[in-house]
Amino acid sequence: MITSQLIIGGLDEERIRIAQKLIHPFYRQPINLDKPPVDVLVIRSDNSIGINQIRGLKKFLSRRPYQAEIKIGLILEADKLTFPAQNSLLKTLEEPPAHSLIILLASHSEIFLPTIISRAKITRLPATSQIVLSPKDIEQLTETLNHLLFQRVGERVKLSLTLVKNKDQALKLTENLLFLWRQFLLAKTGVDEKGPGFLEKLSLQQIEKALKNTEQIRKMLVANVNFHLAIENLFLSYPHLR
Repeated sequence: MITSQLIIGGLDEERIRIAQKLIHPFYRQPINLDKPPVDVLVIRSDNSIGINQIRGLKKFLSRRPYQAEIKIGLILEADKLTFPAQNSLLKTLEEPPAHSLIILLASHSEIFLPTIISRAKITRLPATSQIVLSPKDIEQLTETLNHLLFQRVGERVKLSLTLVKNKDQALKLTENLLFLWRQFLLAKTGVDEKGPGFLEKLSLQQIEKALKNTEQIRKMLVANVNFHLAIENLFLSYPHLR
């Protein structure tokens, strides 16, 4: 019996790359997720992954492979699984059909039932908060934040629509902003001597509030709120400098 796999953390493309490596021994070449082979079922959803999709997965895996050695169920953004869907999936994860493999990809694990996590082999990729920003990245993000803090409501909304095009980008942005605000906090409290010029206009309380709001938005993104609305609310919550 092949152990079900749960790939957590990193970015979408990183998780897919790991999944492709797991699939490679059975297909010998990367598969097209938009047009998968007949023995691969790719489950995805813009909103949530419900119990009917899991029932379809069970039915799919119960049939014998047609071309490959095994049948594979690949659930993209598995953190969108509803709780009823997770409960429905539990039995299959515990006793998967012979000649089958289930792979779940998720940015975070907070949404999963503990029993889901205990029934799969876990591969943890570095969270975006652990990804070190280069000096160039820090400079570019500081310039973006500098521009944002001096803008009014309308321009902030426009910027939120420009900077993020999907959930992964939104999560990466919030993680990077958390890193940057923490650096500002260190500079403001004298732990770090370096800081941008506009830091003089920010109070310690404003920086702490920005940190708190950014972390709150990150958690909301994990819980699958609309990423555009989340980033828009985040930008509007930041202080307005003159």
